[in-house]
Amino acid sequence: MSLVETDDVESGEILSLHQRILSDIREKILSGAWAPGHRIPFEHELTAQYNCSRMTVNKALSQLAKAGL
Repeated sequence: MSLVETDDVESGEILSLHQRILSDIREKILSGAWAPGHRIPFEHELTAQYNCSRMTVNKALSQLAKAGL
């Protein structure tokens, strides 16, 4: 995923890349795909997965941490 913005088909919104990453990770946590105690991938692994900068991943992770996830 190298686009800065992507369409959220369900809501019709345009999401920035960090919002898309945040949404993907939140969904994995809330759905139980990543159970409590599961190690979230390191930032460098997420940057490779999403084809983005470390700063973009860090922004998404910081917002998740502030939300208590």
